[in-house]
Amino acid sequence: MRWWLLLLFLWCVSPSHQTVLRQLTGVSGHKTDENEAIRFLQRYDVTASHMCNAFMEASWRYNTNVTEYNRRVMVSQQLQ
Repeated sequence: MRWWLLLLFLWCVSPSHQTVLRQLTGVSGHKTDENEAIRFLQRYDVTASHMCNAFMEASWRYNTNVTEYNRRVMVSQQLQ
């Protein structure tokens, strides 16, 4: 049962989230404006929470009803 916690952690720190970071900010690199950093983290927190929740729901559906369709939905959510 604890394997899904590891899976969630690995998904949440995956390189795909770096893409989300770039999309939210429009830039990559270092910023020195603290207020801008706080606003970014607030936006990222909301976006990452929605993404993690969508994946966990898809994972739950697959693990409680193992079908090919639910597996494809789960994998699709994982790759986003």
